[in-house]
Amino acid sequence: PDLASVTSFHVEENDFIVIATDGLWDNLPDATILEEIKQIKVS
Repeated sequence: PDLASVTSFHVEENDFIVIATDGLWDNLPDATILEEIKQIKVS
């Protein structure tokens, strides 16, 4: 906990919050993650 980073963001209605481990961020490019989010928004 002493080394954890704390960040605040302003969010609005219909924003997506993606919480993941470094396994996601290290292994998938941003474009792939965005494509997955787009599929969720369509459904």
